[in-house]
Amino acid sequence: MTTKLISVIGQAKHPEDVKVSCGCIFGNIGTGKTHLICSAVEYFDPEKVLIATLDQSDETLAKFPTLNMIDLLSLVDPNKENRSITDIMKMLVRDMRGVQKGQYHFFAFDSMSKLVSLILTELRADMGSSKAESDYNDINSLQMYGIAQNRVVEWFWELKRICVAREIHFWVVAWEAKGEWRVDDEYPNGHNYYSPQMPPALSAVIRQDWSFQGWMEIISKGGKNIPRITFSSPHIEAKNRVGFPNKVESPSVGELLKGRYSKEGETKSNVEEPET
Repeated sequence: MTTKLISVIGQAKHPEDVKVSCGCIFGNIGTGKTHLICSAVEYFDPEKVLIATLDQSDETLAKFPTLNMIDLLSLVDPNKENRSITDIMKMLVRDMRGVQKGQYHFFAFDSMSKLVSLILTELRADMGSSKAESDYNDINSLQMYGIAQNRVVEWFWELKRICVAREIHFWVVAWEAKGEWRVDDEYPNGHNYYSPQMPPALSAVIRQDWSFQGWMEIISKGGKNIPRITFSSPHIEAKNRVGFPNKVESPSVGELLKGRYSKEGETKSNVEEPET
């Protein structure tokens, strides 16, 4: 293959407005993560919204009948002889490369944490096969975790690149890791610190390269339990480069994006500074 030479310095230009958001929503079970990403159909044309899910027969997804959903596990060969979840993820990345600008405005993946668990399960199953005895006989659990991590980082790095190029908002869902107890100068008596359940390398990529990371929780207000998302707090591993409000109760995709992006994906200039 011949590489066409270009002038890299000659490609210099002024920065452009970022037209879409890419980020992670994490939280415990039942905090409203899936409902939040599904609410995109209430803001965008439902035909422009795509959700890839690993949760089969999900009651929340069923509440949004106009949703375009890819049930990834239904595409896996039960015998894992022809199509594993690894194969399906490679196909998903391949197909997303073929998406045209304007075909979708919003793409979400639910959930990144479950995907890592499934890849690890596949690797452990392979170790019991004749193929695995020759290929993986020296691989321990830590090495398998590294393999799973590398695969997921590669896929989501590429999916993010594709979505930015096609001007598609790309949101992923993650489980909540068990709250870590921390003691610091601000909280000498200690406090819980919450983060998404995902491999360290993937967490680092999202924190450094993506535009937001928000934490979902359930709070009690007026005798009711309602979901709330937080984008900045000393108690959570969060990020808010987008300019979303710091805390939003009963959030929706439209409520979050309308202050920052139009439906066409164009950045609005009158963005209020987030709470500090």
